[in-house]
Amino acid sequence: MKLTRFAVNNYKALKEIDFELGSVNIFIGTNGVGKSSVLEAIGILSASVNDRVDDESLYRRGVRLGTPKLYKSSFKSIDRLPNTIEFAIDWSDEESNYGYKVNLSNSTDNPEPCWSYFSESLTKDGINIPELTRGQSPKSVSLNNKENNSFDVDKYRGILTFFKNTSKTAFISGFYDMFKDYAVYTPSTDMLRGVSIDVSQKRPIGLHGGRLAEAISDLMNVNDDMFGTMDVEDLYELLDWVKEIEIGKPQKDMVPTGVPTPQRVIQFTDKYMKPGNDRLSSYDASEGALYVLFVLTLSLHPYAPKAFAIDNFDQAMNPRLARATMKCFCENVIANNKYAFVTTHNPLVLDGLDLLNPQIKLFTMDRTKNGFASITPVQVDEKLSKSSLSTLWLSGALGGVPNL
Repeated sequence: MKLTRFAVNNYKALKEIDFELGSVNIFIGTNGVGKSSVLEAIGILSASVNDRVDDESLYRRGVRLGTPKLYKSSFKSIDRLPNTIEFAIDWSDEESNYGYKVNLSNSTDNPEPCWSYFSESLTKDGINIPELTRGQSPKSVSLNNKENNSFDVDKYRGILTFFKNTSKTAFISGFYDMFKDYAVYTPSTDMLRGVSIDVSQKRPIGLHGGRLAEAISDLMNVNDDMFGTMDVEDLYELLDWVKEIEIGKPQKDMVPTGVPTPQRVIQFTDKYMKPGNDRLSSYDASEGALYVLFVLTLSLHPYAPKAFAIDNFDQAMNPRLARATMKCFCENVIANNKYAFVTTHNPLVLDGLDLLNPQIKLFTMDRTKNGFASITPVQVDEKLSKSSLSTLWLSGALGGVPNL
């Protein structure tokens, strides 16, 4: 299956956003324009498809928690808050095109713990599927399962959650599988080092970088010199000071007394140091190396979500390292049939993008005079072919820069 389009209305600054999807989707723009909100909006849609929309399901997906008053768009130019927030996604397979749309409702005056499904629809080739559609504001919907026994769907659970394992939705099983584990990852240096506990645990790696050592151990194949589907020498080319990476128990001579450590740590061998004094743990290693390992692990690990987001891709990386890592990241995501949604503030990251590949899409985000977030796809043209993307972005030619 192939994801093709995403849309959201009335969520935070995202009054009306609608854009085509690639396998790798990069969002650039000024601070506060709504880039992170796009990643989180996809997380809310994931919860609505696979779960219920409450704090617990959103937290597991890395969505910043807030009240309905904060989630709903509130602009000076509009008199009243919207009743609902709307999310939609389209996808296709070899036979048909599909679309899912949901409107979620919750009172701003007396909010409930769980958002209710105001309306919901699934379409196939542009036509509503009646048994997977409900009208506006129903308390419950009477549906028929595969044995034709009627049951009620309450307003706090999406219709699709009742049909995940039935013949009625076998044709969208790929969509369920793609979206069920979607999450927004925001790595933290302390958690990548293993000195702080990542409370947002997720298989195979926590939302903030917990259990990175275990995930790397899964991918590292010493016998074949491979890191997942990637040649390990390509990894060491990115980390040019590293001779070898191993995963093992913390050694007393590598980690200072008093520093909390997990059961397993990443151990680096520095190719420039003397033997016997050339090994260091993730506690002492360059944090840039840990961030590189983190993003590559998400793109390579078979148990990592098939669709995921990384907020601030370029954290702690030298600009040229970030550029090379992005190039490698895109290749891995596409090769492993994943979908990635990424924000960045580092112009050189853009030079790692091959925009001639239709599976890689770059979007600039700005705010209109009314404060609405706008999103514009960067199209490859003659101007783009003559200058680097980083230069064009810094010059303001792509948009997405502050007016200072």
